[in-house]
Amino acid sequence: MNRKHFFSPFCMLLALILCLTVIPMTPIKVNASNGVDDFIKRCYDKALRRKPDTVGMKYWQDLINNRKRTGSSVAHEFIFSNEYTGQKRTNKQFINDLYYMFFDRKSDTEGYQYWSNNIKNGMSREEVFAGFVNSDEFYNICLGYGITAGYYTTAYPETQVNNVNLFVERLYLT
Repeated sequence: MNRKHFFSPFCMLLALILCLTVIPMTPIKVNASNGVDDFIKRCYDKALRRKPDTVGMKYWQDLINNRKRTGSSVAHEFIFSNEYTGQKRTNKQFINDLYYMFFDRKSDTEGYQYWSNNIKNGMSREEVFAGFVNSDEFYNICLGYGITAGYYTTAYPETQVNNVNLFVERLYLT
């Protein structure tokens, strides 16, 4: 086995375990009878600005309920979908969309300036996205919905990271 291929996923797994052990375990209050459904509706509303269609709703329910996607991977698929990118949102709109989708609030002045300056200095939208979904606030939002938040990185393929996230959670649960 090539050491490079062994140590990279191993180091990533170790980093995920360490991150998960320091993330606060205080859930936010969500008035939801079905957290998965409400999370999906939130993604449609905040990213696509519409209600979910029946087929789309079932698709996302199956993926989340069958532990094939995490909150961060679902959010990624919405934010980087053709439907969202087709809206041609400005950087300002993009940042504000992330605040509402992932933190359920308007951006604060300091936070907005931070992300805006990072984009102006060459940070990609994927990297900005990672900053939001890897935050404690998003973790707590997902916890309130009863779904796995996961962890997003641009260094590895999304499916590989998603599988590691779900594996680590299984380790904690069993």
